[in-house]
Amino acid sequence: QQDFHQHPNKQKKRTMKCSSLTPVTMSIQPAYHGGPAWLANKLGYFEELCLDATLPVYRSGAPQVNEISTWSVGSAGSPPNIQGWTQGVLKTVGINNDESSTNALVANAVGVASWASILAAGTLGDTKITVSPNSTGELVVEECLKKY
Repeated sequence: QQDFHQHPNKQKKRTMKCSSLTPVTMSIQPAYHGGPAWLANKLGYFEELCLDATLPVYRSGAPQVNEISTWSVGSAGSPPNIQGWTQGVLKTVGINNDESSTNALVANAVGVASWASILAAGTLGDTKITVSPNSTGELVVEECLKKY
């Protein structure tokens, strides 16, 4: 029985005899769900399985889905999975986590002051908020606008 609480480099390595590595491109995001694939690649786990993994990192799911022809498998949140499925370009295997606790809007002092004046005025006026369409960020902004 293997102790998974040990540092990965101290565990017994699985050894597969690979005559060559099969290339695979796995798209990820710098988010909670992209971490395990990034770590597995860094620790050499894909090579142990005879895979030559390339992991392009996308800032959000919308651009990731837009470039679906460049990758084989990917990890993304709910909005891009729904977007890709409705466009008929993505087969969603599963949606694995609730990202609501890891999302937040952040601003510097100027942004906070601007938001305070928008709230006081009761309208956005000509203020523009830039988001990636069909992204978790867009959903967060929409919910904040509904609340405030």
